[in-house]
Amino acid sequence: MSSENLYHHLHKAVLDAVEFLKNQEVIPSDVSMENISVEQPKDPTHGDFATNAALVLAKPAKKNPRELAEKIAENLKKSNVIDSVDIAGPGFINLRLTAEAFEKQTRDILVQKSGYGKSDFGNNNKALVEFVSINPTGPIHVARSVTSFSLNWGITAIHCIDLRDCGGFIEPGAKLRFCVQHSSDFIFA
Repeated sequence: MSSENLYHHLHKAVLDAVEFLKNQEVIPSDVSMENISVEQPKDPTHGDFATNAALVLAKPAKKNPRELAEKIAENLKKSNVIDSVDIAGPGFINLRLTAEAFEKQTRDILVQKSGYGKSDFGNNNKALVEFVSINPTGPIHVARSVTSFSLNWGITAIHCIDLRDCGGFIEPGAKLRFCVQHSSDFIFA
């Protein structure tokens, strides 16, 4: 499984855990799962990934977020890629992956080489990409560059237009005009 598939596997595991609770009538069946996210926490001591599922669902489900997090966590423990599940604060759910998940990920990278991470995401749509300078007060890490590299190195199926290629330096008003004039040609994320 590629890194994207690992993320999707975790996201699906969270959604499946919530769906299970819906079937058990712990959570109303009409509660939206749209805003549930699975992300890497800024602080690595919080785990490999974290989800906001309990916090997002608590109010519409009329449940205590921490108690809901405990029920979701019980279901997440069934996943074969999750080593541990911890609840933090008001109801964040922190996930640690198994060593096997990391080993499999590493093997996939070594086998796929330059094909690792390629995707047809974007379906050859056009996207405007603006490169900004790095925040000197924030940590520098590879994740900040992933979108730029993936768009420009052809990892995703998106035709990339770099605003720097539109006549050099463009002042903000000109960028806005360019975007508005060409808005029907591009997808915006």
